[in-house]
Amino acid sequence: VYFTDITGDQRFGGSVTKNIDINSGEWEIVQNSSDKTQYNILIKDIQVPGKADKILFPVWSETNSQDDIIWYSAKQQSEGVYQTTISLKNHKDLGIFQVHAYAEMPNGARKYIDKTSFETMQPQMGTMQIVDEDKSKGTFRVKISNVQNAEMIKEIQVPIWSRGNQEDIVWYTAEKSGENEYIVEVDIGKHKYS
Repeated sequence: VYFTDITGDQRFGGSVTKNIDINSGEWEIVQNSSDKTQYNILIKDIQVPGKADKILFPVWSETNSQDDIIWYSAKQQSEGVYQTTISLKNHKDLGIFQVHAYAEMPNGARKYIDKTSFETMQPQMGTMQIVDEDKSKGTFRVKISNVQNAEMIKEIQVPIWSRGNQEDIVWYTAEKSGENEYIVEVDIGKHKYS
């Protein structure tokens, strides 16, 4: 504060400070129960001085830094509570994901609010075995059982060959035959009857 006295002399009278910050509370990240490739991200108790036009969540997988970053717009659920749903299919990898929150101000400036991270489930192969061998027809099946987190699998391929130089290799696409189970039908006719 500065004051000017009656003689016209200006003088310093004192100062006071006030810190104006964006505040936020806790994060909640939950895998969607009906579609396990999606996650619901929620942040609570956001207080933005001057009011934000939008709250944005940039999300990316840790692998290869931010090469798959996507800025998701969050919807306001109630006062200070914002949520969005992300799809892992939009990103390039599974594993650890980084999530930040930004407020977009009325002038277009983005102000950092907070950050968190979460880890996705990853598929794991179970047991593989040869079943239903029929030597007279030259057929057999490859059964892959106990596959974990199958909802994270787009495709399972099984390369099969009989010769050391792999000249008769065929890449089979496994078909889902039950919960956590995949089957490949093999015919030696596709392998030069070796």
